Amino acid sequence: MVKCIGVLNYKGGTGKTTTVVNLGAGLALCGARVLCVDLDAQGSLATCLGVHYTYSLSHMLLGQVEPQACVVRARENLDIIPSDSSLIQAEGGLWRMNDNRLARQILAHKMRAIDRLYDYVLLDFSPSASIISESCL
Repeated sequence: MVKCIGVLNYKGGTGKTTTVVNLGAGLALCGARVLCVDLDAQGSLATCLGVHYTYSLSHMLLGQVEPQACVVRARENLDIIPSDSSLIQAEGGLWRMNDNRLARQILAHKMRAIDRLYDYVLLDFSPSASIISESCL
């Protein structure tokens, strides 16, 4: 069964991304299969790991690609779902659904397709409250 760990603080510069990167790398070195998900439109997770990507979390949330297409290998046993500024657009799409309950379930529903492939899913939260953050909680 997958274990989900979220790193959350509603203040910037507190080490959320650094914690996710180092915890993920440590677990991966111990042989665990780890997926790190960047929930911040700044996209620091991919930058920290030097990962280049085609699809991000926003593509998955907007239904433009299947969840697996957003997963990028960063290191052995360590994958990420990156984010970038397009996440702001995806969040707007969730608000426009006019169904808060459904909007808050989309991420969990889409993650079910891939989370069983991992021992750990680490969530790198944004420093601000958002519908995406709420859905992860």
